[in-house]
Amino acid sequence: MKDKIGIKILAAVFLIACSLVLTACGGNTPAPSEDGTTAPQTTVQSEDGTSSSSSVTTEPATTAPQTTADPCANGHSYNSVVTPPTDEAQGYTTHTCSVCGDSYVDSYVPATASLGLSYTVNEDGKSCTVIGMGSCTDTELIIGQRIDGYTVTGIGSHAFYRKSLTGLTVSGSVESIGNGAFEDCKELKSVRLCQGVKSIDSRAFLRCTALTGVELSDGLTTIEKLAFDRCTALTEITIPGSVVSIGDWAFSDCTALTSVTITEGVKRIGEGAFTGCDALTNITVPGSITSVYVGVFSNCDSITSVTLEDGVKTISARAFYGCRALTEITIPSSVTAIGSRAFFNCDSFGTVYYYGSLEAFTRINVGEYNPDLLSKVVCVTP
Repeated sequence: MKDKIGIKILAAVFLIACSLVLTACGGNTPAPSEDGTTAPQTTVQSEDGTSSSSSVTTEPATTAPQTTADPCANGHSYNSVVTPPTDEAQGYTTHTCSVCGDSYVDSYVPATASLGLSYTVNEDGKSCTVIGMGSCTDTELIIGQRIDGYTVTGIGSHAFYRKSLTGLTVSGSVESIGNGAFEDCKELKSVRLCQGVKSIDSRAFLRCTALTGVELSDGLTTIEKLAFDRCTALTEITIPGSVVSIGDWAFSDCTALTSVTITEGVKRIGEGAFTGCDALTNITVPGSITSVYVGVFSNCDSITSVTLEDGVKTISARAFYGCRALTEITIPSSVTAIGSRAFFNCDSFGTVYYYGSLEAFTRINVGEYNPDLLSKVVCVTP
């Protein structure tokens, strides 16, 4: 028994000695952790009296992050910049904080022209002609001055034929409105052509039966035949003095038309231009028009008074044919010829006010099938 105890004591002493040697040599020194710290050592005693050591890694102490005070905690200081709309893009307002740079956009304003219209580039490579709706869904159509960087100079033939439009504005860069461009647009109520539009081609607004108002600007030179034919809701029209020619039947059968103003400067009114305008009650033809063409005001059942200003030279055949309510007409001394049937079927025809002498009136060449104008003449001294 004593021998066994002695052996255990010697073994323990040996182990202790070995441990001291290893420690001195660094053999049992805990390895430093990745952050450079040394893990603490833990000694464990075994049942037989021996001991072993292990290291326990502990997390290094961390420092709480520094917090910066929000400079706009009590509210932003926004500066606003307005970007106005153009023909090619919508407008908007950008708000930017002068302190922290935060920004947002609002107050969107529609583009000044309809977007998405289809077009073809003209030969000059700089301008274009609108040829259709494209992806545009507007019913209040605004044809602006530019599309995708090209200047809009024309509206193509039948570009909007039978489209469901309610309003139309055409910018001044557009020089011509093509044949039948808006023909049979049955819901179109208003048309505004800005200064710069030069020509309205034939049938451009034919049978736009809801159209009540048309604004024509100075600079327009030509209204071609049938341009507004059978616009049965149109109530008034003013033709600017820049117009050289109003085409044949341009406003024929506009049955609601009560007022027509033809400005001094207009050179020609074509055949039947206002025939069948049943609601028209009076008309003045300026002296810049030298000839009242064939049938120009024929079958205007409600016309009671006609004034021809000095400068008119010819009243053509059937000019006022079938104007059954016509009671008086003023004729200047410049008139030299009255065509056949010019006043035929004017059942209420009463007085001819002539600015000249009776002798001068007798020298007017009056065609056949007219009432006895001479018996109705009242000479007026200028």
